Amino acid sequence: MDVKELAKIVGGANVLDAPEVLEGYSGNTGFFPEVVPGCVVRPAKVDEVQAIVRWANETGTPLVPVSSGAPHYRGDTVPGTNGTVIVDLSRMDKILRIDTRNKVVMVPV
Repeated sequence: MDVKELAKIVGGANVLDAPEVLEGYSGNTGFFPEVVPGCVVRPAKVDEVQAIVRWANETGTPLVPVSSGAPHYRGDTVPGTNGTVIVDLSRMDKILRIDTRNKVVMVPV
C-alpha cells in the first residue's frame, strides 16, 4: 500500500500504520472475525475526504469510514478484507452553528 499518496492528502502525521494502532481498528465487540486494515487515515476537511475517495477509486482500495472511537459494535467498522483503509473522521469535529428549529447543522468545508 502506498501510504505516501495518502500522506500527500492528509499529512504524514494523519496516516497511521503502526501495528498497535491497526490492532485497535481490526475488530469489535461482535462476533465478526478480526481483519487488520492496511492503514488509517484521519482527514480534517471535506476536500481531503473527497481526495481519499478518488485515490481509493483509482487504486481499487476498499474504504471503511469510522466516526467514533472504540469500542465498535455490529461489525460495521471492521475491514472486510486485508488492505482496507480506515477513514477515521474524528478530526472533523467542528460545528459552526446548530439551527434546531430547521434541523440544520453548519460545518466548515
